Amino acid sequence: MKTQLEVACKLYNTLLHAEQEEYEKNKRTMNKTELRQLALDLRKKNKEFQV
Repeated sequence: MKTQLEVACKLYNTLLHAEQEEYEKNKRTMNKTELRQLALDLRKKNKEFQV
């Protein structure tokens, strides 16, 4: 079973990658609200981000 730290690290890395893609595509970074919503959506839809 994954620990909370492992799940948090994986989620953080996924969010970082998404923000990098957003910058490369649109030359802007995501704001806190967008990142928060993306994190919530990922945790709801993806079992690997749930503890």
